[in-house]
Amino acid sequence: MGDTAIVNSYLILKKSGENIEHKEFRLQLVWDLIKEGLEEKEKQHIRSYIDELTNKFEHIQIEPSKRYQYVISNFELPLERLSPGGHFPEWREARSSCIWCKYLTKKVQKKAERDPPQSQIYCIKCSVALCCNKNRSCFKDYHTQKDDNN
Repeated sequence: MGDTAIVNSYLILKKSGENIEHKEFRLQLVWDLIKEGLEEKEKQHIRSYIDELTNKFEHIQIEPSKRYQYVISNFELPLERLSPGGHFPEWREARSSCIWCKYLTKKVQKKAERDPPQSQIYCIKCSVALCCNKNRSCFKDYHTQKDDNN
């Protein structure tokens, strides 16, 4: 059955104008399958690492956002922000300083910004204010970029 599929695939490839020998086609197919298998194994390793992190931080309860989130010199971003699932933007009446902007300013300038950007967009899982507009993509960056401390 598998041999028939390989031969049919080869014939279709030949009809499309490719000039390749049957043996070369089979060798290329084998190497492509090996490469795909290795990539899948790497993906599984990454998935198991993320699952491990998720289980490790699953018990942490995040309190609803306070009006001000303080970013001081030893502030570290929570690893939970990188966990998969549940990070959706939510519009809220109250405006608050973007935690990612505050973090980046503190990291680069080593001091607090006087008037950090304000946002009414919050992550419903992390319960922090994050910019999400045409000028800044803090919501995406906060949930995807690793920082030097973590």
